[in-house]
Amino acid sequence: MIRFLFLLSLFCSLLSQPAAAEDMSLYDADISVDVTAATASAARETAMNEANRQAVMTVARRLTTAEGASVLNHLNNNQILNFIKEVTVGEEKVSDVRYIANLKITINAEIIKAYLSEKNAPVAIVEESTIIIIPTFREFATDTPLLWEENNPWLQAWNTNAQTSGPVKILPLGNTYANSITAAQALQMNGIALDGIAAGEQTPNLYIADAIYDGIDGLDVTLYAYKNGSQETVKIPGSRGEQLFNDAVRKVKETLLAKVQQQSQTVSQSSSEITVLFAFNALRDWMKVQQALKNTAGVDSLTIDALGAGKVQFKLRFTGGEDRLLHHLRDKNLNLKPYGSFYNLERF
Repeated sequence: MIRFLFLLSLFCSLLSQPAAAEDMSLYDADISVDVTAATASAARETAMNEANRQAVMTVARRLTTAEGASVLNHLNNNQILNFIKEVTVGEEKVSDVRYIANLKITINAEIIKAYLSEKNAPVAIVEESTIIIIPTFREFATDTPLLWEENNPWLQAWNTNAQTSGPVKILPLGNTYANSITAAQALQMNGIALDGIAAGEQTPNLYIADAIYDGIDGLDVTLYAYKNGSQETVKIPGSRGEQLFNDAVRKVKETLLAKVQQQSQTVSQSSSEITVLFAFNALRDWMKVQQALKNTAGVDSLTIDALGAGKVQFKLRFTGGEDRLLHHLRDKNLNLKPYGSFYNLERF
């Protein structure tokens, strides 16, 4: 009996743990720098200051709106440095007057969230989604566009720099579709081919990213959205070479993430808490439901008040509003019904 009570106590303790850990990749930023100054040390100092600021702003825009992130604009370089947790140098080139590097900068999650909260910056709820990039390339606008060809540096850059972590995945079209669509069909917005890709990838978010050299000093990338037909050109300065295409991937990803964020629901930082009752036939049924709740978007924590006799009462804390919570619960075949001061949780 004592062993049973111990196991039950341990089990209840595990159930009362907070929701799944936050995806810490949200606080990482891949930054490329290329700075020329009077000396190498001056170029490096300038580059690092620029990289730190760019990383902080990149992460801030994932956590809040563009307007909310603007509260960081007035900070000086020393103040920006307070947000930096770690800098990893992936590749570095130094000359007498120039500093070039690829950096991974990690922002201190607690500090930036506390600062944004202090400044009343709204939280931007970004839903999980996947964006598929179809990277066509031409050296000149009159050239035949490339897509699957081995000499397409734009596709190679995307294969190397795809965004596979965080709530928004930005991925190049896989070569399994090599026989399904050509560069010309992509640029013509071929409905049959693109509908097939959207169905196969289970996402309507397809972008044809058409890259063309801008004279000799950069790249112009035009983004065509298959979903609504909109288009936007992103200009990337720099010398021809692998780094130019890597910079272009980064810039396009930033542009698309900003679009996703603008389309996402922006909510107050205040959270809500409700009391919920759930009836179950076996303890394992509650375990499954409890795990589903913790993995529901917007759920911050779940705390058990009482458990026994086929019923559990718990506090559910969430961010984003009740309508949003209900939407995500119904995706998991769960529903909340209000009864006075509490809610009943039901399964479909």
